Amino acid sequence: MSQTLVATQLRNPEHAYSGLTYGSKELVDKLKKENKLGESDQLFVIINGYIFVFKGDADYRKNEIGANKYQRELLKMTISQEVEFQVFKLPKDKEYRLKVLDLEIDIQSLGNGGNQIELDDDEFAKLFKTQFRGQFFKTGQVQLFQHNQNHYLIKVTRTENLSVETDQNLKKFVGGGMLFDNTEIEFSVRSGISQLKMKNVQKKTATLFKDDFNFDQLGVGGLDKELADIFRRAFSSRRFSQQYLEKYGIKHIKGLLLYGPPGTGKTLIARQLANVLRARPPKIVNGPEIFSKYVGEAEENIRKLFADAIKDQETLGDESDLHIIVFDEMDAICKQRGSVSSGVGAYDNVVNQLLSMIDGVNSLNNILVIGMTNRKDLIDEAVLRPGRFEVHIEVGLPDEKGRQQIFQIHTENLRKNQALYKDVNNEELATLTKNYTGAEIEAVVKSASSFAFQRIQNIFNFSQRVNQQDDLKITRADFQNALEEVKPQFGFDSNKFDLLLKNQLIDFGDEFQKLQKMLRGTINQTRFGKSSKLNSILLEGYQGSGKTSVAAYFAVECGFPYVKLISPECFIGMTEDAIINKISKIFNDAYKSSLSCIVIDNIERLIEYVDIGPRFSNSILQALLVLIKRLPDKTQNKLMIVGTTSSYQILKQLGVVSCFNLTFKVPNLSKKEEIRTVIYNYMNIPDKDDKSEKQKKQRAQIEKICSTIDNIPIKRLLMLLDMVCTDENELNYEEFKSCYQMAQMNHS
Repeated sequence: MSQTLVATQLRNPEHAYSGLTYGSKELVDKLKKENKLGESDQLFVIINGYIFVFKGDADYRKNEIGANKYQRELLKMTISQEVEFQVFKLPKDKEYRLKVLDLEIDIQSLGNGGNQIELDDDEFAKLFKTQFRGQFFKTGQVQLFQHNQNHYLIKVTRTENLSVETDQNLKKFVGGGMLFDNTEIEFSVRSGISQLKMKNVQKKTATLFKDDFNFDQLGVGGLDKELADIFRRAFSSRRFSQQYLEKYGIKHIKGLLLYGPPGTGKTLIARQLANVLRARPPKIVNGPEIFSKYVGEAEENIRKLFADAIKDQETLGDESDLHIIVFDEMDAICKQRGSVSSGVGAYDNVVNQLLSMIDGVNSLNNILVIGMTNRKDLIDEAVLRPGRFEVHIEVGLPDEKGRQQIFQIHTENLRKNQALYKDVNNEELATLTKNYTGAEIEAVVKSASSFAFQRIQNIFNFSQRVNQQDDLKITRADFQNALEEVKPQFGFDSNKFDLLLKNQLIDFGDEFQKLQKMLRGTINQTRFGKSSKLNSILLEGYQGSGKTSVAAYFAVECGFPYVKLISPECFIGMTEDAIINKISKIFNDAYKSSLSCIVIDNIERLIEYVDIGPRFSNSILQALLVLIKRLPDKTQNKLMIVGTTSSYQILKQLGVVSCFNLTFKVPNLSKKEEIRTVIYNYMNIPDKDDKSEKQKKQRAQIEKICSTIDNIPIKRLLMLLDMVCTDENELNYEEFKSCYQMAQMNHS
């Protein structure tokens, strides 16, 4: 129930430092009685959303409420103005006590003639608690404080209530909280105040992270090792005071570079830091946003990012808060100097400006600059040296345990609300999503949800209102459909290999079986071998012998999570540099996977070899020679390379053959039984004899064909069968012979 009083000045000037509001003793006693409070109990009143202790004093009339100047400004009330208030009772269902109280100190007047004051923040916090224990504080509130004849204005900049996780029945109290003995007070000095310095920063630096912080709060799965490295290298030293670090000559890390494939969680890590740090909120900048069409403005944008840190260091020195600046797509602003030709050299100037801010003559000690990129190789080397961005952490593809964590994060709300069917198992999903990034796993969950939504609505009828009372249930089948829909970037080139494997391989005899055995042995060696990080095979043979089909078949059969095809048709119309960059990227991506397979098809065409001259691209050739022999960076990762060529002697002269560990020849069909097997397979003729006259005649025709053919590539034989085989699945020897002779002339 609200009541009305008239605002007035405080009758006693000393009361201005108490933080209380005052009224007549008679009114206070009456309100305490009505609210069943004892004489020694505090009476709280709430005015315009702020809570104050209301204390009785004989100097005030019954209808008056006294407040100091700063309280009246806060509550927007003037002298003689009527003020509405109501009694505030301490809630039993909410946690109203303060865990953290951040205070900004300003000087109202100095009693020592204007000399500099050095305050011990631990001692000052004890004095503040003694004076104002049991009172409520809210962001924006200003409190007068007197100490050693000096008068201070103390402003509340942040409040945080005690965690309520221990008692699920309690809710958090909004609107500030009550100061008590265990409240952690953190002081800062208002910008521009040079006469005041806080000397004891041990407590402040030790609480850089919130007390209840744990890695789970980041909501980043599968990156436990990377996060541990980040916090060890970049933040551990900042938990100690500057005096302690100077004793041992230790300096803070100022720059941290996160690099790795897109979608692995680099940007997410940087954004989530804001939730767990007591430092200033991070400034997050997308690299290209720095640049401007105006000369010099890009450098000015860099300086503006560091302006607050410079101001804090000038005024607060070692006591300055940590300022975090995050550059996303850092390769866009820190290119190799001299690599971009622009009239004004804007890119080079930006790099120089950034380096001077981090590691210049007047370098800052209160900053941590985090850069993120997918292309570390494009960044200027001077940026990456020690003293600048010296900590380089690769955020790679999550392992199976990491993928399980990511699924747990993205399905947590679904499980809480019982929207997941009982047959959905995160462990199984983690096994099925090899080489998926965190972003791709999130996309899988979204896709599975869309399949579930499809069941509870008619997606083709937009006029029909969706019944949101229907329970959403996502099943295992939805996730299986989602996995077919969302493919990993670092996974299997399914579209390309599907085209190569539209026809099944034909086992035409002993020679082909030997080839199969050797290829399967190489796959097992790559998968299980203890000393084989890199296995490479060159398949050579005549054009049409089936080298590409064999390579594609075994690349798919190996079941590795990363399988890619490098084929000349993928690079039509591209420059040499673009081709080399694309091939290098495929290999670099392969090095990130535990098991990878790369098929390099038609190598002589890839290096643009022609007989006239002879001519070829030496740049592409040299890139292949290096990449084929390069070992994966990580000891646990393994790579299998399968190359194909129809020009074995040429590649041998160019040094390509010697780069491969093994060379297998894919044979032509040279024996009657091999040719017969292929024809029977093509025409679906059973091996056992058919007594019918038609089958006898057909088999006789095939035998004549087998006697005519000598050493033919399997693809050429299949092409000829396509040409002469009738709709009734019959072969005519004379027609086949004519086509065969013509084909031989074209390939002679």
